[in-house]
Amino acid sequence: MKEKCSKPTRFRWVVLVLIFLAYMIAGADRANIGMVVPFVKDEFKLSNTDIGAMSSLFYIGYAAIQVPIGLVYSKYGVRIIFVVAMILTSISTFVMGFVNSGFQLKAARVALGIAEGPINIGIVSTINRWYPQKEKGFATGVFMSSIKFAPAVVPPLCAIIIQAWGWREIFYIFAIPGFLIAALWFFFVKDNPKESKHCSEAELNYILTESAQGGIDAVKTPAEIKSDDRFRLLDKIIRKKDVEPLDTHRKVLTSWNIWACAFGYFFMVGIAYAIMTWVPTYLIKVKHFSTLKTGLVAATQGDGSIVGQVESDPAAPPGAGGGRGSGPSRGGARVATDRGDQRRTPQALERVDAAGTSAAPVSVGGSAVALPGQLGSRLAGGAGLWQRRALPGGAR
Repeated sequence: MKEKCSKPTRFRWVVLVLIFLAYMIAGADRANIGMVVPFVKDEFKLSNTDIGAMSSLFYIGYAAIQVPIGLVYSKYGVRIIFVVAMILTSISTFVMGFVNSGFQLKAARVALGIAEGPINIGIVSTINRWYPQKEKGFATGVFMSSIKFAPAVVPPLCAIIIQAWGWREIFYIFAIPGFLIAALWFFFVKDNPKESKHCSEAELNYILTESAQGGIDAVKTPAEIKSDDRFRLLDKIIRKKDVEPLDTHRKVLTSWNIWACAFGYFFMVGIAYAIMTWVPTYLIKVKHFSTLKTGLVAATQGDGSIVGQVESDPAAPPGAGGGRGSGPSRGGARVATDRGDQRRTPQALERVDAAGTSAAPVSVGGSAVALPGQLGSRLAGGAGLWQRRALPGGAR
């Protein structure tokens, strides 16, 4: 263990700033293609099908790497692999500025997807280790808002770059920040706060103690939940139902609530990225907007998402994507760890953390959900929480 800082610190918020910047940069590297499409389409004589394939290929590479990288993270840790992923993301972005054909651009997009895939998984694992239960929701909200921040600022910035130099310079300029964040992450963000010399003993004890107090032991019983009348009307609207914990892999994978969240997120992302990819082309080719005006209009889709993401997560309960709230989960799922009722003492947390399988918020359909045991550790570097309330159908 590194020598600890003697003064009280709040270094976890420095880590959160780096988390925001890292994922915002990753989002910018994927979002800039929308402003480039109208120009590469003409230069390389690409059809709409080619553009659609180029967009899809990024996500094919991105999705394909998710589960394998979860296995790698659980075995080797986050820090080095995360830094390599940031560097490869910047290299892939930089290379796109040199392409001379549609085929080369498609290949570069696949490479970018594969390079960027490990970033969000690594961030989820970092949030799991660096924040107590009551702060994980807020940290997750900031993390998720960063990916919404990119579409809000990237189009106008791209428009300015195109007008000043050209579309290739977008990729050259956007590649630079990723190298800087990779260096900062390497030197300042350890896999575990107890390994960081910038995190004081007081801050470390706070993280571990609050995690213990806000963990499984703190989950309300059904009787306690029923005594809470604040959300009686909402409970009726969403047809609240008490369900059993999802405490096995089979229950998680066969739960309608999990699949509903997954499908909801699938369609939401499909709409969002279709807009991001095609709106600039529509505005320039059909509406004959100027490049700068197109950038300003295209940015509007990300504006509201930023505030909504940060404001929604802190209201959720601790450990289920919630920050300050303490009520039970509604309309979503909180999933149980397969450790039964093991008490989350600081010592137990350290033992669990060393194994890389403590509870982690995993964003699914806008809600933070955690998966149990080894499944959770493989997919997100962590494992689950308790499900107490869900929609009809619950755990199946």
